Amino acid sequence: MNKHTTDTETLNSIDLQTILKEALDAGILDLSTEKLLKYIRMRKQQKKDQELLKQHIEKFYPIWQNNKGVYLSYLPAADKPKGHRIL
Repeated sequence: MNKHTTDTETLNSIDLQTILKEALDAGILDLSTEKLLKYIRMRKQQKKDQELLKQHIEKFYPIWQNNKGVYLSYLPAADKPKGHRIL
């Protein structure tokens, strides 16, 4: 058995919370609660943004750049005659 396999097996047998606690205690990780919460919020927002973009692309709404360099697209709008509005 090679060293990499042994290390992997050891990591798999140790609880993740234990690893994080030991890393924090040893000073390997220095995460304040505020930084951690900020990171979690950022990741949630990124996932939300990615999902919205995916939905936008799946509906085949075109994205274009006007003569002022601003990117535009359509968003669904039930109250509009064509069923979408320019954003």
